[in-house]
Amino acid sequence: MIPSLRGRPYEDRLACLDLFKLEHRRLRGDLIFLYKILKGKAEVDLGGCLVERSCDLLRGHSLRLTKVRCNREIFRNSFVNRVVNVWNELSDEVVMAESVRAFKGRLDIWFKGKGKKYIK
Repeated sequence: MIPSLRGRPYEDRLACLDLFKLEHRRLRGDLIFLYKILKGKAEVDLGGCLVERSCDLLRGHSLRLTKVRCNREIFRNSFVNRVVNVWNELSDEVVMAESVRAFKGRLDIWFKGKGKKYIK
């Protein structure tokens, strides 16, 4: 820990270090990992948990996902169910990025604009 920040509230320490809250950093990491999975850059078997919508008449980007219905509380907070709503809100420009680096940059811009409700 940085000695000058000892005893200060969490929000003040984050502001001094120019960092986002842990919830935002976790969501950003989850979205980056989901991008890697969908683009084939990470080989992960989620056991059919990711369901892509096949209809072209929907609004939004072409990689929209459907939430898997779950009966147990433990699955409601799983990686897939936690990130699908935010993924579907992303713009086509963000989702169709050609590289992970471009995706990260566009995602950060999206968070500062339309995604402000996810930055608490």
